[in-house]
Amino acid sequence: MMEPKVAIRCRNSTPNGVMRKNGTNSYGQKSDVALRCEAMCANITTDQRDFVVVASEKWESGNQTSKHHIVRQLLSRGSRVLYVENISMRSFGSEGARDFNKAWRVLRKFAGGRTAPLPGLHCVAPIYLPFPKLKVAAAINKVLVPWYLRRHLKALKMKSPVYLYFMPTGIRLQGRLGESVAAYYIVDNYAAFADVEQSAMRDLEAEALKRADVVFATAQTLVNDRSALREDIIFSPHGVDIEHFAAARREETVVPADMGHLPKPRIGFMGSIPHDSVDLQLLVTLARARRDFQIVLFGRPQTDISCLVAEPNIHYLGPKKYEELPGYLKGLDVALIPFLVNDLTRDLNPIKLREYLAAGLPVVSTDLPAMRPFAANVSLVLGADGFESAIDAVLADPPVPEVQQAAVADASWEARVDAVLDALNAALEKKNAKADERP
Repeated sequence: MMEPKVAIRCRNSTPNGVMRKNGTNSYGQKSDVALRCEAMCANITTDQRDFVVVASEKWESGNQTSKHHIVRQLLSRGSRVLYVENISMRSFGSEGARDFNKAWRVLRKFAGGRTAPLPGLHCVAPIYLPFPKLKVAAAINKVLVPWYLRRHLKALKMKSPVYLYFMPTGIRLQGRLGESVAAYYIVDNYAAFADVEQSAMRDLEAEALKRADVVFATAQTLVNDRSALREDIIFSPHGVDIEHFAAARREETVVPADMGHLPKPRIGFMGSIPHDSVDLQLLVTLARARRDFQIVLFGRPQTDISCLVAEPNIHYLGPKKYEELPGYLKGLDVALIPFLVNDLTRDLNPIKLREYLAAGLPVVSTDLPAMRPFAANVSLVLGADGFESAIDAVLADPPVPEVQQAAVADASWEARVDAVLDALNAALEKKNAKADERP
């Protein structure tokens, strides 16, 4: 029997604002559209609104990535999500002792079963052998991981879920979970990571581009570079939690004490600090050239940052909770994106760019392709000298905060996920139409 052709979700929005989960808009009103949607959704089984999401990050990693924001949007629309944490791209041992710690955490989580950190969200960590060159490991993964996930899908009564995977290794599960539609969501040039099997990543991605029902990419360069393998890749740039970061402009938002005592001007970078994207030497050179600049870093280091903290005017404040970020951004005079220029960063489209702008801050960034559409709001430069000159310029004549915020006014995560769901619905309709044509 054919499955009913039902949309993946019923959009709850009105001209008066984005609808909340309870169907009211920002004024507390329940619109006719929302009431009709409620009536329609009463006849829609959860089969059409369940998602399996495969991501590299743990849900409770401390970072709020695009995966976290997208999943939260799905949950807010009434979807259920099985979030799969451990389908790794990296070979075991590439990160030294950290890999053994990760393996131990995965084993503990596997033994502990499924967790539910939020209503509708179910997190699992299957045992996955991270040895991409070993055929026996691939064969074991091919059997063990789908079996493990199908057990959880059955227990949760999730049938025909939407399958959304954020890394090339996710292709190994496509077609093995009973999904209604499968989407590959590209957020990085995965083969450019130094600690992955690059040829394996390219092969897996080529297969994903061929087989996925729909493909999204967060940077236009990612779309362009893959157009020979897939012509209909959808450009889906990152969004921003506009209301959350706009709090940096509010009078009642307090600058935390560990930043507030530092002299001005405060020049800051927010986010993780990996060795292959953040230009540590640029920051050191800038700090030595301008001792009057107080360079403030807050986020999780993924490399040795001793060269940074050795400088008296570089202040590392550690990782911060998501809800604390507006306060730290309020304390900055200029926000930085001091990236290296390489094959990885060429394809990055950092969320922090939009978060800085939503906070109304002046931004100085390395000149990279994804930044150029924001050239009217961001100073794009190269090298420590370029950063120094641009910082001086925006300190002397800062941009109007409201103009900065207007640059991302249409980039909410709600709008981004609306577009993603529209594309998934179109792919599902196309798939169903092809099934109808079969004799």
